[in-house]
Amino acid sequence: MVSTLLIGCGLGGGAEAPRETKSDGALPAPPFVLEGPDVGPDLGGDADFRIDFGKVIVDNPYAPELFLVNEANTSLTVRLAADPVGAPFSLPSDEITLPPSGRVPLDISFSPGAEGAFDTVIAFETDGPYGERTVRLVGTGIPAGAALEFGALEDGDFVPLDDCHAVPDTNVEDESFSSLWVRNVSRNPVTLTDVRLEVAIAGMSLHGTPLPSGGKVLAPDGQEFVELELRFSPLIAETYAADVVVLGESPTATPFERRACVRGEGGGARISCNPNELDLGVVEWEDTKTLSFTCTNSGIVPAGSTPQILYVSHLEVMPPSSFPRSRSSPLQSASSTAPPDRAKEDTSLANPSWWR
Repeated sequence: MVSTLLIGCGLGGGAEAPRETKSDGALPAPPFVLEGPDVGPDLGGDADFRIDFGKVIVDNPYAPELFLVNEANTSLTVRLAADPVGAPFSLPSDEITLPPSGRVPLDISFSPGAEGAFDTVIAFETDGPYGERTVRLVGTGIPAGAALEFGALEDGDFVPLDDCHAVPDTNVEDESFSSLWVRNVSRNPVTLTDVRLEVAIAGMSLHGTPLPSGGKVLAPDGQEFVELELRFSPLIAETYAADVVVLGESPTATPFERRACVRGEGGGARISCNPNELDLGVVEWEDTKTLSFTCTNSGIVPAGSTPQILYVSHLEVMPPSSFPRSRSSPLQSASSTAPPDRAKEDTSLANPSWWR
């Protein structure tokens, strides 16, 4: 009878009823949960939920779609259990009322003021005999240019570029086309304002649909790919290289620049000779002197193509150009004869080795 009176007085005085505890002494979790596409379990951590804000451009806020869901058939008032959320995360309201079995949006944003990873834990509580719900907030601040990623599409999958984009090896006076793709990996939409080769070079050009006058808005989270088509038509057998430059703006009009290198090999003859210089010395009148040399072709010559012939003429008496040496198989040897009549007539040749 005494205990009954004591309980009656306690409740009548408005005191909070004792909270029920679990067998391990902990209070039961409050009857609400957090939902949203960026919400998941805090793997490896001790929080009840984890919100991953992903990569967000510095000084550009991102607010994911989040909901507090009441699992009880009575109203709940949910509030922060401690101090307000600290920067770079923010929560406009620290108290939210959930109707019975209701679902209410939760506004939490992430606006990094610097590059780097951010991680904090907040807690929510409600009235009644319940404990707290803890939520880990994580996000990464990135520069605007890092929002873009170059790559290739292979069987519909985006493969990030980890080196220069290689255009197909192409024969001289032929052409080939290849595609370089770009996507936005940040949580913010970005606008592409210009795409070009950094330096215009003969034999390599950029094609594709021109950007609109106001730029092309590229959706976040890699949802959209933009194709940059490259045309390669080498004029000589050598290595071609250029940088593709993409200019754009973040949502707050912060300009950025992103670039990717592209390379291609021009096929055809690429001749090197050993020795690369011949000195015929003094040749007696109406006499012949023969020197031998070996030439190799290190160019890209596809199987089945027409053999390439190296012509050696006695008129080619100017100092030879220097070519990189190659370990390809010998092409042929040649001899040179110094014709006396031609030597006397052609005095415009620059420093002929046989004119002594």
